[in-house]
Amino acid sequence: MTSVLANDGPFQMAGARGILELAGGAVQIRQQVEAIEEAVHDRPAMVFDLAKALVETICKTILDDLGIGYDNNFDAPKLLRETLIRLQLFPSGHETPSDVTESIKKTVNGLMTTVQGLCDLRTREGMASHGREAFSANLEPVQALLAASAADTVAGFLWNVHKSYSPTGKPERISYEDNPEFNDWVDQIHEPAVMIFELPYKHSEILFQLDRQAYSDALQEHLSNPEPDEDAEDSLVDEQAAETTEGMEGQS
Repeated sequence: MTSVLANDGPFQMAGARGILELAGGAVQIRQQVEAIEEAVHDRPAMVFDLAKALVETICKTILDDLGIGYDNNFDAPKLLRETLIRLQLFPSGHETPSDVTESIKKTVNGLMTTVQGLCDLRTREGMASHGREAFSANLEPVQALLAASAADTVAGFLWNVHKSYSPTGKPERISYEDNPEFNDWVDQIHEPAVMIFELPYKHSEILFQLDRQAYSDALQEHLSNPEPDEDAEDSLVDEQAAETTEGMEGQS
């Protein structure tokens, strides 16, 4: 039997795609999202494995952002439980927090049930979980779409709550892609780019990769003092003038 969804247009995960817009460097989430979107129609059994993995990745990322330790052996429901304990689930100062809390708890219980269902589907129908009998029939895209949409909803909710209501004073994960203006500024005052063989490398990216704390400190200083660094600009002008003079002397 062929599902009617097989002829539908490409599936996209709205919630998870929203995460990628805010965290462009989240390579694990990007790979999982793209793999789920590609697999829904062609390899539905794979979606059950990937949907569970996406929820686990989101939970681990949030816990890391909050500086909360966890056991890598935690299963998805346990990770979700640990994550929800640490998240603020509704805005501060709400007029009826007790009523809202009770409603949120009911919704969260639904999320827990959803994640447990994803785990069960992955165990029974997943392609890469425990292996299956060679001639057993697979579920179809309509069931894969359910799993993908459920994981998308859970992931999007957790991430949005985390970014909206995370406690202050916690370390914030720094993304290179989130600071293009600062990166350009660093590269401009340290021109030219570093050349290794014939390949150019940006100073800002080198700093980010080799010394994340130094990059963070420089970024915070730049954000708190957005005025141009006159000494740095003068130094850059002097360097450019010297290079020009050397070039002219070499031609004479």
